[in-house]
Amino acid sequence: MPKAKVVKRKIKRGNRISQYVIYKETVIDQKENFLSFLGAFLGVGIIAFCQKQILNENILLIGSFAASSVLIFLICIIT
Repeated sequence: MPKAKVVKRKIKRGNRISQYVIYKETVIDQKENFLSFLGAFLGVGIIAFCQKQILNENILLIGSFAASSVLIFLICIIT
């Protein structure tokens, strides 16, 4: 029986450590969120402006650029 208690205690300790690490990695900084939003907004705005001026059409390239630009700017700010 003592071996089962040791294993159970190790599992609980590992669970506590993983919960702490996951919590620390997911804490969100408001400054990072704002800068990510601002960069993505300006980037998509420039793409929309250039698309309208150069192509004179609505090809709807903005959707794919908007999704990826948020991720790119967020990664650039974090690192």
